[in-house]
Amino acid sequence: MIDPTIACFREEFDRFFSLIEKQIDVCPDSLWKQNAGGYPFWQQMLHVIACVELYALQEGEASRQTRYDESVVMLSRLPQKEMSKEDMRSLACDMKELAHAFIASQTTASLT
Repeated sequence: MIDPTIACFREEFDRFFSLIEKQIDVCPDSLWKQNAGGYPFWQQMLHVIACVELYALQEGEASRQTRYDESVVMLSRLPQKEMSKEDMRSLACDMKELAHAFIASQTTASLT
């Protein structure tokens, strides 16, 4: 049986992440490429999605996001080429899988 605290944690993650996935799906192409706050919308989505690894990757495990270097992911510089919605959806799927594995490995005791 899953720990109720961990189940709540997963439910909240899923609720948040579904909003991110929905934004990818409904974002018009014109907004996808548009700069806001110095970076294109898609790059800001990349940042949010890829940062799941900061919490969920095990020490020494390789990043699943290999298209852009850390400076692009962490909004330190603009990339040469934009990421397509299809590639973003694929990355989001990978990050969700990673987060679910991490959450499943936790207990209330491991979180304190």
